[in-house]
Amino acid sequence: MLWIYRTLTALFAPLALWRLSRLGQSASPSAQAHAPTRLGRPAPHSTPSPIDVWFHAASVGEINTITPLIEKALDSGHRALVTTFTPTGFDQACARFTDRVWLAYAPLDTKRAVSRWLDYFQPPVLVVAETELWPELFHQCHRRHIDVVLVNARLSDQHFKRYQRFSKLYRHALKAVVRAACQSAAQQKKWTQLGLSAEQAVVTGNLKAAGDWASLTFEDRPHPRGLAWAAGSLHPKEFEWVIEAHGQLLEHHPQATLILAPRHLRHVGEIQRLLDSAGLVWQRFVPGPLPDVHPPVQVWLIETMGLLVDAYRQADVAFVGGSLVPVGGHNLYEPAALGCAVITGPHTDQQHEAKTQLQAQGALIEVTSSAALAEALIMLGGEQSPLEQMGQAGRGVVRQQSKSLDRTWAVVEPLLVGAPEPR
Repeated sequence: MLWIYRTLTALFAPLALWRLSRLGQSASPSAQAHAPTRLGRPAPHSTPSPIDVWFHAASVGEINTITPLIEKALDSGHRALVTTFTPTGFDQACARFTDRVWLAYAPLDTKRAVSRWLDYFQPPVLVVAETELWPELFHQCHRRHIDVVLVNARLSDQHFKRYQRFSKLYRHALKAVVRAACQSAAQQKKWTQLGLSAEQAVVTGNLKAAGDWASLTFEDRPHPRGLAWAAGSLHPKEFEWVIEAHGQLLEHHPQATLILAPRHLRHVGEIQRLLDSAGLVWQRFVPGPLPDVHPPVQVWLIETMGLLVDAYRQADVAFVGGSLVPVGGHNLYEPAALGCAVITGPHTDQQHEAKTQLQAQGALIEVTSSAALAEALIMLGGEQSPLEQMGQAGRGVVRQQSKSLDRTWAVVEPLLVGAPEPR
């Protein structure tokens, strides 16, 4: 089965490179300069030094999730390599770590690219965030005695069925996995059904609840004159629905304010045109308390990466995108940690545990349409609003999950060697 996979990946590698190069056209010069590392070739002016651990996170969301764990490794004196697949993920890693880690793209999962890549970087341990199972990479890690650890490990129903269907192929990959730090007992069960032992797959909790924002308090949020809500990580079609819902909200609460954040900045121009067509007064969002300007701004648009947490800090309510369209949802703990009442759509298979926990404590509302979103916002802006109770309940859920970082580090740390004495 592995040889079939190798043949297919070799055939489709040029197409994959073409798509990735198109995504990288709007990336930073640094991200573009590192494109050769996808094929295991060194980036310009880069010289590999011995590293203690390689962290891999697919894109922006996974970079944010795994950042506290990387910080733990750096604080312990370990030398880290961080990789991602997407240009936006690369730029996010640059912003997070500057020159404290080595940065590269992960290799394409072809035999030649992976072999060349491992020869160049020679990582002793690979720590992978969430769902990534790459047959070629994991197979070669196993042959080279490179331990693979899965952290914040989860499997959507779709991924689980795929891995079961092609079990002969993924059996090779799982041989490399020495530990899987799972988000929940339900996720642990899935990994053991795929072939990991109960000793290998352990429950550590969800790292998405371990961000720096988890230390903020509910009272840290300012309270503008009217209801302030943020719509974060929005995907196409959700832009229109959110803008439509905000228009309906303004009919009942004229002083309401929306902070709108697309998942990908390439959609900013499209959103600007939609806002103009809707006749809404909008400005570019900047971090800090929302200013009291005239005429009143109805929508603040995020046009820069890394400002979503700042948006949630200014909001009473947060709608988390990728959930009214079949994407799977995005981080629900983030706005909950900041005291927001959380709203999400029905497509949340990637956030199942977080959604279940928040919903059980009354911290989350699920909606299925633009009209339902508007209805929820109008209710939350009313005199009998449960805003404060929802915010406090959400923070309580995040506090319960916040020990996930220490539990995950306890799984990873014993596999790391070579750290100098703390200074």
